[in-house]
Parts: sequence; C-alpha cells; structure tokens
Amino acid sequence: MTSSIAAGGRWDTMISKCLDTTRPFPAVGISFGLEPITAALKSDIKSVTQAYIIPINTVEESIAIVQKFRDEGINAEMDLLGRSPSKSLNHADVYGIPFVVFVGEQEL
Repeated sequence: MTSSIAAGGRWDTMISKCLDTTRPFPAVGISFGLEPITAALKSDIKSVTQAYIIPINTVEESIAIVQKFRDEGINAEMDLLGRSPSKSLNHADVYGIPFVVFVGEQEL
C-alpha cells in the first residue's frame, strides 16, 4: 500500500454540487497521511549520543562519569528519569545509542 504524505486541491465545484447550486464557492482543502508521516519520523530517530549512562542509585557518581566522557570528547547522556534498567536499555536501543554504561554499587 502506498500513501501520500499530503494532498490538496480546489473544492469550488464540489461544494456547489453538494449544495445543489450553480453558484461557485471558492475553497481549497488539504489532507495529511498520518501513517507515512509517522513512518518517516520513526525511521529518522537516531541520536548522536555515543554512550548512555544508567545510574542505579548512583546519580552523583554517574554525573561525574558523564562529565569525564564529555571532557574526552565522547557525547554522553544520562538517564535522569529514573527508568528501570530494561526501560533504559530500550531507550538506548530505540535511539540507536551504541554503548550503555551501568553505574551501581553491585554488579548486575
């Protein structure tokens, strides 16, 4: 199935026909295809982040690690929303972040 991202045109004669009159009604219309637009947006979701830091009860230590990465020229981000490890891994996967670093007191 192929769909258009957008389409439009003049509606002058269609409105006249619907109202059963010969009087012209100047009008234009436009529509958008949500499926092809969302598919295009999803295909472009990629991050420039090189490393994603997931703190496990170690927010301050993780902030220091992110800063060290950035000082070395590595584009790093950190989960600040308190997601579970599995949701954080899914976030990194969706955005195409190649490396994930867990920072915690115990090995997983």
